[in-house]
Amino acid sequence: MKKFVFGLVFGLIAAIGASSSGAVHGGEGGDRIDYHIDLNTLFDSGATGAHLCFNMGCELHPQAGYSTGINNKAESWMGGMWIALADSSSCEGQDCWTSNITYMIGYCSEADVPAQSMVFSDYTETTIDPKLQYLLFKYDWEYFINRQDADISSHIELSAVQALVWAWHSDPNSSSTVFSGADDPYDDPYEWDGLVPIAPSSDFSMPGVGIWTFGNDDIDRNAATQAVYDLAVEAQNKAGDWSFSHSDDGEGIYLLNDNGLPIYGETVVFDDHGAEAVTDSTGYVEWPDGSMYATTLKPGRAFETPGAPDDDGNSSQNYLVAIGEPISILNNFVATPETTTTTVPIPEEATPTTTAPDPDQVVELPSTGGNLPNWPWMPLVATGCALLIFSRLPQRKSAK
Repeated sequence: MKKFVFGLVFGLIAAIGASSSGAVHGGEGGDRIDYHIDLNTLFDSGATGAHLCFNMGCELHPQAGYSTGINNKAESWMGGMWIALADSSSCEGQDCWTSNITYMIGYCSEADVPAQSMVFSDYTETTIDPKLQYLLFKYDWEYFINRQDADISSHIELSAVQALVWAWHSDPNSSSTVFSGADDPYDDPYEWDGLVPIAPSSDFSMPGVGIWTFGNDDIDRNAATQAVYDLAVEAQNKAGDWSFSHSDDGEGIYLLNDNGLPIYGETVVFDDHGAEAVTDSTGYVEWPDGSMYATTLKPGRAFETPGAPDDDGNSSQNYLVAIGEPISILNNFVATPETTTTTVPIPEEATPTTTAPDPDQVVELPSTGGNLPNWPWMPLVATGCALLIFSRLPQRKSAK
């Protein structure tokens, strides 16, 4: 195929439009990009949020009446929390419930602190560990809403993310000891590969490790515990700033972080309503024929709310949320079909030719079949030198 460089100005306008207008349409990937574009707009104007219920999915995970914990902590509500968000500039207090509500997944950023639900409080931008920035952005509301079902095993990633928030944010920045109080080496999530969870004794006189429950066999404790390690590795590999780059042959693009590591398993949307593809283990996706640009999300910003105080004025649980930033790349190698050109020569105008016969040759004039006007009827005999002039009509050359 012949390739040509696509017009930069036109392509740039198209790419910018896809990342800022909220007009990326398509499948699940396009919907997620639209969702995060709307979140950026909301947080730019000021967001206020209320914790809707005490566990992810409201009684789907884990079941009410059972104690679920991690290590030596009886954290009764494992997993991300359901957050309702509104524009703080257009509502106040209970009036916010009548506003346009957007949903997010929030994660507890403190331990051993009660949560206050159904009361709005403002969010402010904050800085968190880049590994958590990735995890909170990836395992968000769109992730949950596209996988929710009555089987709580679909939420084990959310429980694992919450455990890592305690390990990498709460323990280092507060007095909590969710991980730091665990026996060595299990105070480090990277030591949890293959760990079999053990519940502590009912009076916590004997320590526990991993994610465990008392009397609730519906929760896959082994899978949730293993997910803590798996997501810790995933976050280590995919944390940082992401960017696109062209493959050497121009047939595709790579999604890499600033350490040069491949960003695998992420959905790329082509054009504003085009095909979608998931990056492979090398971060690669191939351009669809004729596609002009590609868009995806990268980890963007983090926000935290101090939580609304309870009825007695006591501080309540803090929540962390994160949003993504759309990024795009132009296709500088848009493919066009091979074309074959046939050159048809333009015929030159033929020049009339005059030929003189042999002067010694006698040429008989053809009979006219009748008298010429004003000519007497008589035989015509050629004598001496006769000159006959004739011409040849131009002959058109055939096209080859």
